[in-house]
Amino acid sequence: MGVTFLQHRIVTGLYSSSARCKVKLNGKFNRSLINKTEILYMIYGVVCVVYIYLICLLMAGAVDTAGDITEPKFYRTYNIGQHVAPDWNGLLNGATVVILTLAYSRQNGNSIAWIYRYVCPHRYRSAKCSGAQYISNMLTIWTTMLNLMLLVICNTSILNPGPGGNDNNTHLRVMYQNLRGLVPFSGLGKTNMPLDSNKLLELQSKIYKDKPDVIILTETWLSKEHLDSEILPDNIYKVYRKDRSKRSHPPDPNNASKFRRKGGGVLIAVKTNIDIDNDKVDISCKAEILSVSLRTNSTNYCITACYRVGTLGEENLKEIDRHLRDVAGCKKFHAHFVVGDFNFPEINWEVNQSSTRLGQKFIDLFNELGLTQMIDRPTHEKGKILDLLFSNLVGAVDNIVVLGKNEICSSDHFGITFALKMNFRTKLTKKKKVPTATLR
Repeated sequence: MGVTFLQHRIVTGLYSSSARCKVKLNGKFNRSLINKTEILYMIYGVVCVVYIYLICLLMAGAVDTAGDITEPKFYRTYNIGQHVAPDWNGLLNGATVVILTLAYSRQNGNSIAWIYRYVCPHRYRSAKCSGAQYISNMLTIWTTMLNLMLLVICNTSILNPGPGGNDNNTHLRVMYQNLRGLVPFSGLGKTNMPLDSNKLLELQSKIYKDKPDVIILTETWLSKEHLDSEILPDNIYKVYRKDRSKRSHPPDPNNASKFRRKGGGVLIAVKTNIDIDNDKVDISCKAEILSVSLRTNSTNYCITACYRVGTLGEENLKEIDRHLRDVAGCKKFHAHFVVGDFNFPEINWEVNQSSTRLGQKFIDLFNELGLTQMIDRPTHEKGKILDLLFSNLVGAVDNIVVLGKNEICSSDHFGITFALKMNFRTKLTKKKKVPTATLR
């Protein structure tokens, strides 16, 4: 029994109801008529390959560009296709593989089939849609998808907005350092004391890199002839200073060697682009101590910088005592933070005991005010804890780090960084308009 042509094609799997051909009785082909749907599918596949190829090209270029951003350049140009061009054939082959994978998964019902099911423009074709309308719908959908992907690739701020205006912050970053003078020691005896340009550059470089919100400096050795803008840019930080004077560091009539007319001094600087009201706490005191209030809608802190010369005695203790008690008497402050160099190497802060009577009086003062000392590592090159951090709200202080020697600037003291838990916002910086002159 013979096998017909149709039976043979059905058995071998070559039969397709959509493919038809007309044959004359003389055995010669007149014309092969392929279904319009098959042509549209072929066009659709070609368009998919082209668009996926373009997407792969742009993504590869974006990755290549992102690798160049890490280079420290002020001005740069991007040649996106420079390293991608040699691999264009690979990208095209990859796009073709993607299309074939989708087609295979649709045929066999694999997990990738849902992509074709919901992305294929054929899904949105109506029964009355013509071939031209179908191609138009297909191009519209794929063009829209491509544009969305291009927006994400070219404008990364959509996915990662980064820091902008009015961002909420929860920690106020503070940096402290005993400078041992921004004036060379040889220049202290001069009428116009020159600044130590090398140390000043070290300090400014560290500040520019870390961008702390509050800066506390002791032993600045500055005087009224030095401008705040020489130390820190006045458009970035608001500076509060208390330079050495006969009032803040009175000479001892019984021992003239205890008094150095120039030197000492404390400084507190607060960033201008943070939404925190700050002002100097007006307390008259005959000591090198300075307090600044930091106030937001929900929080009001006081931060104090202090420098105590180790040779000073009871009178200096009384002045510091009075200043700290006056701050504690201000009920408006939710917390008080005291930072500075107190020059008490004889005090063991683990057990709060001192081998000297004066040191024990300072310990008793801090205990009475509820101030807890939070530095447990040496802050001086000789292994002593001289620079201290006190707070009556220990839970508000976080991330205390004692830095290495000369990490901020050249000094025999180590720097300290910490954070204060405080909710505040960053102000949106307004660009200054440069006036332009008109020629007539």
